[in-house]
Amino acid sequence: PADADDPRLVKVQGITGMGLRLTDALGRDVQLGSRGEPLFLPLGGNTQTWHVQPTRTPAPLSSGAFRAVVDFRLNYE
Repeated sequence: PADADDPRLVKVQGITGMGLRLTDALGRDVQLGSRGEPLFLPLGGNTQTWHVQPTRTPAPLSSGAFRAVVDFRLNYE
């Protein structure tokens, strides 16, 4: 699910004031709940890479352990 303060970010559980920004291997933001731009595998390759970056939100920042769950749907052609 998306963060309540910034819907571009993945919601984390356990703390406030932070969400997770997802980007693809080309540095493009992953739009939650939307179909993304096609990503092509190099010839003979079988790996896709995404990056996760903690990002501040307007909510007051609290410290502690946190967790988040992200589900991916991939279509192969």
